[in-house]
Amino acid sequence: TRRSSDLPPLSLYIYIFEHPPGSVALELLFILAAMASVILEKLRKKWDAEFRDDQKYTANMRLLRAVAMFAGSVFLMRNFGDLMAV
Repeated sequence: TRRSSDLPPLSLYIYIFEHPPGSVALELLFILAAMASVILEKLRKKWDAEFRDDQKYTANMRLLRAVAMFAGSVFLMRNFGDLMAV
């Protein structure tokens, strides 16, 4: 697993940006890739926190079931609601 402490410090990215070895677009691409890896790491931690904890997993599944029931009922009423009219 990769932790945020394993990532290079932000000063390295600033140094690379201020002292370009070549194309500016290449440095910007490198910085964006580094930022994307940090964001993905945060999302992975959030995902793990939500689905590895049993209490949160149970609550999330209840919420998912409720949303599915609501969406299903809306779908049925919009498509077949006129058949229920008396």
